[in-house]
Amino acid sequence: MRLHHNEAINGRGSFGLMAGIKMSGANYLIVVSDIPNQASVTRALDIARFLFAQDTWVFPEYANTHKLRLGDRLIVYIARPTSAFVAQATIGSEPSPIDGKLRTELNRLGLVWFTRQVKINAKKILVPPMPIKPMIPRLHFVTDKKNYGLALRQGLRRLPPEDAELILRRSGKI
Repeated sequence: MRLHHNEAINGRGSFGLMAGIKMSGANYLIVVSDIPNQASVTRALDIARFLFAQDTWVFPEYANTHKLRLGDRLIVYIARPTSAFVAQATIGSEPSPIDGKLRTELNRLGLVWFTRQVKINAKKILVPPMPIKPMIPRLHFVTDKKNYGLALRQGLRRLPPEDAELILRRSGKI
């Protein structure tokens, strides 16, 4: 299934919006890419949509999830072909192992190496998605402006507060 930008995450252009955004706690960038699996590809937007529907975000074992705290903000970036910030959420639980039904569904989607999960809340879609290219000159975490993709190679990275604020202000979410 392939989603259009305005259907991203829950198919209705909404994450079940909750009022108010606090700029407290740490901000993390989550980079989501398409995942090839057997004879097909699981699209990044479909992955994000599935995880938001579960009120959960997942991480591979090697991600620095020990740094995540309750109330930290996650900003979701979808890599090619979207190349845009598409959502935000707040961490609502400590990282824990994945098991049960979620493990089965992740395996079905080809996300077999994801081993940790956090519950998420205060989910918001960024409508329209915020393309990264116009923001590159002002984003501090992008140190090589010509090769900005290098800054997006990590699936989880801490964002400076000014970068999170720029993304969310541009999206109209603060």
